[in-house]
Amino acid sequence: MDKLFSDILVVDDNESNRILIADILKNAGYPVREAENGKQALLSIEEKPPLLVILDIMMPGIDG
Repeated sequence: MDKLFSDILVVDDNESNRILIADILKNAGYPVREAENGKQALLSIEEKPPLLVILDIMMPGIDG
């Protein structure tokens, strides 16, 4: 797998949801990054594009 696209980005403004999803993925052996809002997600994606984004559709500010 290309190291440029090697992780999953979980984006959710609800901390409990974000932690639950990230923990499930981490326990399954996937590398995971987290973002708590759309702006943070875009900055993270710009820095290093993820293989997959799991995104909450309804968030304050920039949403899905």
